Amino acid sequence: MPQYDFKSLSSYDFEILVRDLLQKELHVTLETFKAGRDNGIDLRFSHNNNQTIIIQCKHYASSSFSVLISHLKLETIKLNKLKTKPNRYILATSLGLSPDNKNRILKLFTPFILKEQDIFGNQDLNNLLKKFPSVERQNFKLWLTSAEVLNTVLHSKIFNQTQITIEKIKRKLNYYVQNESYRDAQKILRKNHYCIIAGIPGIGKTTLADILIVRYLGKGYEAIKISKSISEALEIISETKKQVFYYDDFLGQTSLEHKLAKNEDEELLNFIDYVKRKKNKRFILTTREYILSQAKNVYEKISRSNFDIHKCVIDLEKYTKLQRAKILFNHIYHSLLPLHIKKQLLKDHSYKKIVGHPNFNPRIVEWMTGAEFYTPKPKENYVRAFLNNLDDPSRLWKHIYDNQLSIASKKLLVVLTTLPSEVLIKDLELAFDAFYSIKNTTSSFDEQTFTNSMHELDGNFIKTEKIGRNIIVSFHNPSVRDFLEKLLKDNDKLIKQIFNSIVFFNQIEKAWEILKNYSHKKDKEIKKEFLLNAQKSIRSMDCEILTWYEEKNLYRWKKIPMDKRIAFILNEMKYFTKDEQMLIIGDIIDNLNKLILSHQIEKTLIVSISQSIENIKSLNNSKKDDIILKLKTTLLERSNSTQDFVELMDFYTRHSQIITEEDEDDIRNRFEEFSNAYQEELTNRNDDIYTFEEDLSRIKKISRFFKSDSNDLITELNEKINSIKENEDEPEEENNDDLNDNSNREKEENQEIESLFSTLLYH
Repeated sequence: MPQYDFKSLSSYDFEILVRDLLQKELHVTLETFKAGRDNGIDLRFSHNNNQTIIIQCKHYASSSFSVLISHLKLETIKLNKLKTKPNRYILATSLGLSPDNKNRILKLFTPFILKEQDIFGNQDLNNLLKKFPSVERQNFKLWLTSAEVLNTVLHSKIFNQTQITIEKIKRKLNYYVQNESYRDAQKILRKNHYCIIAGIPGIGKTTLADILIVRYLGKGYEAIKISKSISEALEIISETKKQVFYYDDFLGQTSLEHKLAKNEDEELLNFIDYVKRKKNKRFILTTREYILSQAKNVYEKISRSNFDIHKCVIDLEKYTKLQRAKILFNHIYHSLLPLHIKKQLLKDHSYKKIVGHPNFNPRIVEWMTGAEFYTPKPKENYVRAFLNNLDDPSRLWKHIYDNQLSIASKKLLVVLTTLPSEVLIKDLELAFDAFYSIKNTTSSFDEQTFTNSMHELDGNFIKTEKIGRNIIVSFHNPSVRDFLEKLLKDNDKLIKQIFNSIVFFNQIEKAWEILKNYSHKKDKEIKKEFLLNAQKSIRSMDCEILTWYEEKNLYRWKKIPMDKRIAFILNEMKYFTKDEQMLIIGDIIDNLNKLILSHQIEKTLIVSISQSIENIKSLNNSKKDDIILKLKTTLLERSNSTQDFVELMDFYTRHSQIITEEDEDDIRNRFEEFSNAYQEELTNRNDDIYTFEEDLSRIKKISRFFKSDSNDLITELNEKINSIKENEDEPEEENNDDLNDNSNREKEENQEIESLFSTLLYH
């Protein structure tokens, strides 16, 4: 069993832990009291006034024995003033005690403490936790911060590679309050092995996912974070390992546009189906609820499936009043808020207004209690400011943006909005340089301007992290991007400045996403700027995107290739008139033809490009047919996997008018050659069961579509899959006795909340 230092607990948490342990040890029910001037009493047992046990709790885990003893001297004064002396007095402290320490305390409290066994130090409390494991399970902050779990976390790929340190995990746990959503997610994962955590921004989706991930790491699972595409999971899946996969914001942070790659919806559903059948796999996904609803309208396969039936929606109703109060208390307890602010919160129980606010949101609580987000003014009514920001969360970002940031820092934030979610600091500086220099008559750009802005923004609007030798920059959380996109919504001046200063193709994609969502697309001048910059950016330097590769267990940066840039621009041509398209279409098609001839087009892009070509008004039919025929030839020549033949099916369906009987015979012959080769290699292939099952599903579809006889291959594949299943050594399913159950609470919620907050001035 791990040894706990109890530093992750607040004074209130520690008192509750001591209460639960001593109730079991003493076989009594203990009373709890409002903290503060407690007359030396934290917990008490009284029976007909004949037997009284008083328990005092001292949470001094981060202090020294000399500090503890000085405070204990004050407790003896309180004890001597009691009218009725207790029959037994017990002291519990989170500080480790030596025999000499206990002897000194015993002498100090004579005659109240009768024996050294009534003095419980750190080691004694750890012994009681070992004796009563149910108490340990109920205190999630303990087992999630145990040395065993944290050591596993430290050496896991998911946290090591994203530079999430042990201190960050501990900090997050300081604030976290377990609620019904945790129980729901655990049940869903236990039964179905995957869970979609959905909810509004800031409600705690990512935090819940992180807590679940840490929990599974403690159970011996390997954790894999999916950054961009489900294909990352497919590359490193293992049949024998216990693995938990984590896909945060799998449908995008602020918009659904361009999130899922070609056929990724099908791959995602297939992967979920695989995980559901594997006892040693878990899959955790997070998304905003409204984006999940959009996805079901956009992606046909997702719409037809019931994949979101196993979702855990976090909403305000999942937070009881007491849980809200604990979230607020934890943030204040671990904050640097001055004493006069805490007094404002306690005056007339003002904290209850925050706890009961209909827009209560953990992220806003984090903002309003963290010095990096919000610094209250000396005479400010802090409670009123807090409530105003709950009324309208954008007020906080707007207030800081309008009143506290330099012009350069504002410009840097606008530029960051046009870049990927994670960007190299050197790329950000280049883009900032170009944007800052446009019509800037007040000052010229220099390296110090950028450095000063980074220092001003880091920790509140943005965060910086080091991965390998690279420093990456991102928004502190998605709500910052939300605010800035709204800021750009009707600001034609800023949008034009963005298009006049574009350095990277990524900025074209991001800026156009904003344009499509709002009204700027009606502005002909802005649309023209987009087209000209899109044309210019095809061959320009490109911002690198962080992508996970299983190469020496490291992240790697990669650029957007030209074929993907052209595919994006062609797809967006549907938003433009024929005359507008004519500005750039010639150059785009010339570059496309060069890529086709040099075989530099990714196979998965061919179908989407061919579809976009058909929808371009500025191309005549003969040019369209010529390009599509070239794409057809390219696709036919490069079909050497089941996925390639699926692409052929899609192409055939969309362009049946140009598929000849000769083409059909060619496809059928190629597939039969592929099937024969696959069958010959099958015995010696050691792919995982997921790959075989996916291939089997595709081969059945392809055979039906192209009227090809693949019965022998299908039979052998089925036998191969059944053989793997029979030989699987599946681990036992985890039990469910680790869920927190607070049903034994006897005190009324309001009384417990008052008791909780009364400790603010006395910890």
